[in-house]
Amino acid sequence: EGGLRQRGQVSGLAANPGEIADEMLSLDITLACATSTVGASVWGAWGAICLDVTAPKAKQWFEASGSLGDMATDDAAAYLGLVQALRRLLGGLNHVEMRSIGVTAARVTLAVKCSNATLVRQMQSPAGAAADREASLETLHLVASGLASQLQAATFSLAPPAAAKKAAALAAAAGRVPAMACAVLDVSATGSTKAWVNDTEVTVSNDWDARSGDAIALIDAAFLASLPPPRGWPNGGGKRALLALVDPAPLRLCVHPSAKMDILGALSEPLPVAFGGGGPGAGAAEVLLERVIVVRNLPVPLHLPLRRLPRLRDAKAGLEKREKEGREAGLVGAE
Repeated sequence: EGGLRQRGQVSGLAANPGEIADEMLSLDITLACATSTVGASVWGAWGAICLDVTAPKAKQWFEASGSLGDMATDDAAAYLGLVQALRRLLGGLNHVEMRSIGVTAARVTLAVKCSNATLVRQMQSPAGAAADREASLETLHLVASGLASQLQAATFSLAPPAAAKKAAALAAAAGRVPAMACAVLDVSATGSTKAWVNDTEVTVSNDWDARSGDAIALIDAAFLASLPPPRGWPNGGGKRALLALVDPAPLRLCVHPSAKMDILGALSEPLPVAFGGGGPGAGAAEVLLERVIVVRNLPVPLHLPLRRLPRLRDAKAGLEKREKEGREAGLVGAE
């Protein structure tokens, strides 16, 4: 996926541990995105340049770029690029060599300079009322805000033309997403399945007789955001789940004959799901999905890997345990 070039690297970050120990780091990311129309598809790509500006003379930490799915607008491409660039940055800061010298994300201030005015405007007040943001970007905004919140501080401004031009060149040169980074949405021909997520009934797809061997659980980002705080799910509901997504590496795209869709991350907590029968407590099988991948614009609310779903002998006990943990943490019922 795209390229990543760095000097003196520590897991993707150029660094001399002896120079940065006991310092508060100041970093600068210039981000640019590009979209192009090919037939009926709109392809997106992003490019980012990260500099260490702690000292008077800036040092380059990394250059990165990547391709996006074929459903990205200019604004969505900017957000998706920001998410990927922040994940590259946080991955390096969380490396064991950085932690060993006391460098953590919580000690880093970041200035993001982006060529997209919509992203800059919305990220300047990330916790503001959702009514002040574009609804189509809300799930992307939540994911980006959750990543940025791991830093001590992050500011956003428009990129100077010269810097934006260099980042845009990286985006234009981004290569295809490799097959190993793609999850295949291979839907069973036998039809849909009725399922319940926190007692919310929904019709979902499954892979019962599909050819793909991925067996990955997928959930649509907008559907996830609509979920209220579920029983036994300590992270407190769909919107908070989007704020706490973890890196889904190596997955980047969800591939289906109708479209290539961007993967936003993986849920940080298992997701309780019931399917089949008459519903929870009425013959439905109850499971905890241990790894659920969140996809933007998934054509179904939820995709179940029925062929490999682990059945729990006592799902109720598992859910009650998680509910108790949530109450003790003060998160169940919060949104």
